[in-house]
Amino acid sequence: DESALILNIPWNALTGNGLVIPTEAFRKYGGWDEKIRGYGGDDTEIIARMYFKGYTCWSIPSAILYHHFHRSSPSVNTNYVAKKIYGYTK
Repeated sequence: DESALILNIPWNALTGNGLVIPTEAFRKYGGWDEKIRGYGGDDTEIIARMYFKGYTCWSIPSAILYHHFHRSSPSVNTNYVAKKIYGYTK
């Protein structure tokens, strides 16, 4: 039996590697934020958005995935994403 964790603050713990969002929810809530450029922040933002729209975020620690390494883009998205997440909390 595979154990899964429900996360209370998922955007601090999950990444886009292996991220699964129901297609209907992805489309309904706008998909990826096109203002986020390069690598970094897009997964954090969409996880927070889905969470504050009422979706439960699960982590399956025993899942195995493979990720093609790439260097991160400069952290130009950090402030933008932080402001977006703060806005979701209101």
